[in-house]
Amino acid sequence: MAKYLGRKVILKKGTTPIANVRTKSLSINRELVDSSDDDSGAWATHLDEPGQIDVSISVEGVIADHSILGEALNAATGNETYTLTYPDGGIVSGSFGLSSFALEDTYNDVSTYSFEMRASGEVTYTAP
Repeated sequence: MAKYLGRKVILKKGTTPIANVRTKSLSINRELVDSSDDDSGAWATHLDEPGQIDVSISVEGVIADHSILGEALNAATGNETYTLTYPDGGIVSGSFGLSSFALEDTYNDVSTYSFEMRASGEVTYTAP
């Protein structure tokens, strides 16, 4: 894949791009299952498949209006489809729920927001 600018990676909720985003971060955590026993000696061994795969997306952006705050506080907001589209056409897609949200209003600086979403169910990658 060719090098690219981070701002060319687009985060969408459904088909709508998330506004005023500066930073997008994708994390994939694979929980290894320890299968070590007396026959392993001093070496840790793990099963070939993970016990659990946890995928999260972290986002930082600039506040243009407080509609995002209202959505974060809405108890009815649940898992929804989000996609990260990369400049080469690769797409990460899955159902994600909001796990944390923060606003930062620093003196003499732009107001920003950050949030993290965690996947519920399978997350797919479609190669370009």
